[in-house]
Amino acid sequence: MRPAYQILFAALLIAGVASGGYWLTRGEPSPAGGPPAGREAVVETAGAERATIRDTFRATGTTRAREAVDVVTEAAGRVTAIGFQEGAAVGAGQTLLELDAEREQAVLEEAQAHLEDLQAQLRRTRSLRETGDATEQDLDTLVAGVAVAGAQVRVAEAQLRERRIRAPFKGVTGMREVSLGAYVDPQTVITILDDTTTLRVGFSVPERLLGQLEPGLPVTATSAGFADRTFSGELRRIDSRVDPITRTLRLESEIDNPDGRLKPGMFLQVELELDQREAVVIPEEALILEGRARYVYRVDDGVAHRVAVQSGQRRDGRVEIVAGLEAADRVVALGHQRLSDGARVRVRNPSADAAATGDGLAEAAR
Repeated sequence: MRPAYQILFAALLIAGVASGGYWLTRGEPSPAGGPPAGREAVVETAGAERATIRDTFRATGTTRAREAVDVVTEAAGRVTAIGFQEGAAVGAGQTLLELDAEREQAVLEEAQAHLEDLQAQLRRTRSLRETGDATEQDLDTLVAGVAVAGAQVRVAEAQLRERRIRAPFKGVTGMREVSLGAYVDPQTVITILDDTTTLRVGFSVPERLLGQLEPGLPVTATSAGFADRTFSGELRRIDSRVDPITRTLRLESEIDNPDGRLKPGMFLQVELELDQREAVVIPEEALILEGRARYVYRVDDGVAHRVAVQSGQRRDGRVEIVAGLEAADRVVALGHQRLSDGARVRVRNPSADAAATGDGLAEAAR
């Protein structure tokens, strides 16, 4: 008898499972794997919004000073004074270095004395010429002598000035390469001088962008050394030739650097803004890709409609919708995996539900 009870128990168990499955699946399944007919799919929605889309190009750029020189002497000599601190700001015309100048000073004094002597002789000869005691030739000779002596004085003054090296423009000095008492010549680099209040940033773009380029386009840059800061500037110079090997065009922008945090020679991530436009954007997760097809589920009165769209740029978790949606539309952001065209949905995020039914506008009016 015991096997008979076991068979009867097994039969009842199978019947119970079949009955439960019937009641659980009594609704007719919808096509394309959607929820059973008569049941609502639970989803979260997001609104399509109008936003400003920036067409940009990103590249790696290298900084250099707006003005930069190697500080060298025009003449050889021994260093007698150093007038700058390493890495410090200097003004235009400030003395950076002095060389021994005793010989040049003596030459200048000799030339000045000779000039003064000839000028005195010229004055006396002119007086004598008026009384007829001097010839016109004597006068002409002294006039020429004074002119030559004056030129010799100017040469001596220039040679003396060469013993003092001044900053040609306002900037920041680099490391000092010489010491007091060192012998230097025109091949000796004393230091470098950079004007870093504005930095030039050079980078390259492909030739396909040539028609969109013009001076004045906005440029922003970031540095790995200053991750929390963005530097702004604009495009200033466009090269006259496209590189025939890389098919790229060299550009140069200028970025303000008033506090001197950026240094010449740094790598920057540069973003060149080519254009701005108003467009409709939605969250990236709302866009469904199937091969080359792009579509979303638009929710109207609790019903999800599959809508083909054309997408554009993606940035910061948002995607541009070129065609297929309006700014007032709401789309399914989460839960669209088992939806089908025409499926009824229940919006889970309350704010989106209120916006879809108009309750949000009514609450705001109150």
